Amino acid sequence: MPWFKVDDGFYTSRKVLSIPRSCRLAAVGLWTMAGNWSGRELTDGRVPNYVLAELGATSRLRRALVEARLWLDHGSDGIEFNKWAEYQPTRSEVEADRAKAAERQRKWRERHKGETSNDTVSNGVTAPVTNGVSNDAPTRPDPTRTSNEVLEGARKRAHRIPDPFIVTGEMREWAAREVPGLDIDDSTSRFADYWRAESGAKARKLDWIATWRNWLRRDDDNASRRLTPSQRAQKTAAAGRRIAGTNITMLEIEG
Repeated sequence: MPWFKVDDGFYTSRKVLSIPRSCRLAAVGLWTMAGNWSGRELTDGRVPNYVLAELGATSRLRRALVEARLWLDHGSDGIEFNKWAEYQPTRSEVEADRAKAAERQRKWRERHKGETSNDTVSNGVTAPVTNGVSNDAPTRPDPTRTSNEVLEGARKRAHRIPDPFIVTGEMREWAAREVPGLDIDDSTSRFADYWRAESGAKARKLDWIATWRNWLRRDDDNASRRLTPSQRAQKTAAAGRRIAGTNITMLEIEG
């Protein structure tokens, strides 16, 4: 069963805070329930109007979520979550995971079929069947999955932040598009310092570039709330000039 994931910084994001306070709680509640429905039904972020009506959506709440760029409005076809595949598992990913789990289950049963028969004959009691895959509890949201296989894989792949942490030219191009007014070097320095100071499982990540992108998005959300529209426009223009005139391919953030 897939989970609808919500980042722990969602409530302070620029998009959420742009929703009028008078309807913010109701709008976020609607957003959450609609996301839960889409995740369960594997619709990749699309929610039809009849479901929205059942969830208690009003034209005001729908408009607020669209204006906040959390939803895309498709009129009579309902709504679509903005950038669903960037934050949530897609239908194809979920179905692929299910197929892999079913295959693991089949192979486990094949390997242990004889053992189960022997136990039944010698003991006179049918032993409870365990198939190596936990079906009782739903898959936990990232990063707290409890499947032994997932944990073992995470131990092999997850690692602490690289030292030094390198910002490549491709990463700078992404930042210029997605967070054009942000001081990338300052945010990256604080990002690296924060994660070097962390310890335990939290300090180990599978994808540090994705973690860096999320950090910059949050910094940009926080910074933008403090700027006037004209200041935001000036910073965007300045960032564009700086990126266009700089031929830097990578930056080392020293430890």
